[in-house]
Amino acid sequence: MYWLTGVCVHDACKHASMVEVNHGANCPWQEFDFDPDHYRVTVHPPALPKYARDGVPYQLAEELTEALRCYESQFYIAAALVGRRVLQGAVRSQLTANSLKARSGNLGDEIQALPDRVLSPQWKEAADHVRYIGNDAAHAELITQEEARSLIDFTMGVFTQMFELAHRLSKATAARQQKKAATT
Repeated sequence: MYWLTGVCVHDACKHASMVEVNHGANCPWQEFDFDPDHYRVTVHPPALPKYARDGVPYQLAEELTEALRCYESQFYIAAALVGRRVLQGAVRSQLTANSLKARSGNLGDEIQALPDRVLSPQWKEAADHVRYIGNDAAHAELITQEEARSLIDFTMGVFTQMFELAHRLSKATAARQQKKAATT
């Protein structure tokens, strides 16, 4: 095993890194070629995830990035708490955008107040799953890695339906109308 030091080449990062290179007995260091069949290369610390998708409001994307980074750092309770928070922010933004109010400030009521065109019943169920795990985290219940992962996956799925698909559909509709106008 060999260790190398370096600096991350990404402009926003530039953090110091350690590169661990494990090689087999038949793969001498002098012939190092990054071939994954011969060498296993691990960068420490691992790259931090960033959530950035078209149509997702910047602040919500930043908060979901925080949840992802908590998860990747194995802070599963923190990932669950931040993930629930970002879901509630997304739901509230959609309630406001659609001039709707929930029966109460309870996240469960807020999720159910969303029209099905904004969040389908299946994704409302996924959002409730996020809510339950987040509540468990807030009330000193054990949060497993699997629960934290499903919370993040479900939150990203909800974001896809709430923001990304609507954004992509809007762009596609505008492009089609522009194309149609150009041919008439």
